[in-house]
Amino acid sequence: MISSRAMAVLNKCFCVTTYVKIKKKSDNKVNRLTLVFVAAMLIVLIAVPVLADGNDYVYQNGANASYYNTPSINNYVPSTSTYIADSGMSQSQTRLYNQPAATNIGSPTNEVFSGMSQGISPQVASSEYFTINHSPTFRRNGVRTLESRTPSYDHWSNMPDQPWSLQLLPEGLIFPSYLAGMKEPRLGSMWVNDKNFDMVWDAALGGRAGLLRFGSSNSVLPEGIQLDLEGAVLLRMDIEHDRDMMANDFRVGTPLTFGGKKWQFKFGYYHLSSHMGDEYALRTGTPRLNYVRDSIVFAVARRFGDHWRVYGETAWAFFTGDETEPWEFQVGLEYSPISPAHGFRGTPFAAMHLHTFQELDFSGYFCCQAGWQWRGKNNQLLRIGLQYLNGYDDQFEFHNQSTEKIGLGIWYDF
Repeated sequence: MISSRAMAVLNKCFCVTTYVKIKKKSDNKVNRLTLVFVAAMLIVLIAVPVLADGNDYVYQNGANASYYNTPSINNYVPSTSTYIADSGMSQSQTRLYNQPAATNIGSPTNEVFSGMSQGISPQVASSEYFTINHSPTFRRNGVRTLESRTPSYDHWSNMPDQPWSLQLLPEGLIFPSYLAGMKEPRLGSMWVNDKNFDMVWDAALGGRAGLLRFGSSNSVLPEGIQLDLEGAVLLRMDIEHDRDMMANDFRVGTPLTFGGKKWQFKFGYYHLSSHMGDEYALRTGTPRLNYVRDSIVFAVARRFGDHWRVYGETAWAFFTGDETEPWEFQVGLEYSPISPAHGFRGTPFAAMHLHTFQELDFSGYFCCQAGWQWRGKNNQLLRIGLQYLNGYDDQFEFHNQSTEKIGLGIWYDF
């Protein structure tokens, strides 16, 4: 179920979204399609946590709890830290050593306890034959490791504290990119219907990676201080005119991020410049805009459990082009489960993002995404879903044109 704190954040976000002033060519009213899509996103953001939760079973580790999602407790196979003695032991010698400790397992099956000569019945699961030990000292040849049937990350609040160390090219990001942020460096491809240009192909070719970290070595929710390098070209092609290059935005930056499991912060620099495609300019005669930003960025994000994140960012450009003024702001809300990982099954995701600019009288664009995602062991993220954008164009060569886009996208974050 959704916590009261998460619901409060959700309500505030929708209040802000509802009253955002989105300029149109003919009037200032948000059209019916916008309202329908925002209502649909509200339903998705409330429904997907309930549908995705399944059955959560708790395995105690001291005073804390790790959560794993399994279709049936009888199908649970102990994790890689569970050791079972070989069949050469007598039943009186057989012990199960588990780190972290597992309780309330229910009815063990012969499949789970296949390493035992005779198995353990449910009646003796809590007797002397079922021994829990955080530091196994009993050793014998033939002890083997059982793999988990469904890979799971440790629960975000139960990860053991790790010693901090200096790491070159660390795995994972302390401050991940915004899921629905249109100017984030990642790999992405979106086929959308644009109100101004009909069918267009928006793409992102880039990514962000860590250079240096002083902190924990965990790749899923790392803690510490980390210097990243980011870069991307964000381009648009005209599908109906032989995929002519319409425009592209180039971005490069060096964010410094720091934080822990709940709070994360970002401070850094980025450069963004926009360029019109030669084919499009020759065919249409459209003049290019001199859109340039060299900005100092500060952002803060807060996680609520292991599913939700809310964030805000401000940037001040110390060098601007003819079409640019210094200030810009971004806020957003995301539902993107981190734990557990579900392998090929994946999990749903949903995100909304608002990006405003001083040169547009602090108007901008509002973007929503919803679909399915898969995470890798180092927290790589693959997503497929629908995208809807309303407001001013996110391709900065057309920055002063209002638009509306809806379509299909695929995204990959390293």
